[in-house]
Amino acid sequence: MLPDFVKLKELIKEDFDFRIKEQSRELDPLIRDIKHVRKYEGEKIIITSYDGYKNENQYTEIKEDVNVKVADIIDIGVKAYTDKIDEIASGIARSQKQMIFSDIQKTTERTGNIVKDEGGLSPEGFIEAIEKVSITFNDKGEPNMPQLHVHPDVYEKIVANEEWNNPKYQERVKAIMAKKKEQWLESENNRKLVD
Repeated sequence: MLPDFVKLKELIKEDFDFRIKEQSRELDPLIRDIKHVRKYEGEKIIITSYDGYKNENQYTEIKEDVNVKVADIIDIGVKAYTDKIDEIASGIARSQKQMIFSDIQKTTERTGNIVKDEGGLSPEGFIEAIEKVSITFNDKGEPNMPQLHVHPDVYEKIVANEEWNNPKYQERVKAIMAKKKEQWLESENNRKLVD
């Protein structure tokens, strides 16, 4: 009977899992920018939004199936598995992104923060969107702008649209941002500090 290197297999699995997790974050800026917290117990998560809405979700397993040939294991050993890290990480990042966008869709429908802009994002659609979202500011008074995610085809239309360079549009954005900053400062001044 051949020996079973249990401890060695556990170390390899931990390293493999860590590398997949890190690579899935590196492959996608959206996944990278989201805070990750590992939970070891429980079956669900309850998130309460600032407006008091409670969202309860069951944990969802994210997995990616991959095939490793026995001949490759014999020829190159553990490298047969590690060569699959990018493929696995890419699939996991794709699944995570689908879940995130599904949750965003549900939240925006619930709150009414949906902007319908036919044919891509126009300056008017962008103005409507920033009027609906909450924007915070850093210590220098600069806005912490939310991320904007659009389909590559929509991005091409945005870049090609000369209307984005219209000074009238730029002035409207500046006025909205000034109003947002005023609202943010007011909320910061009214915030109660906890000892």
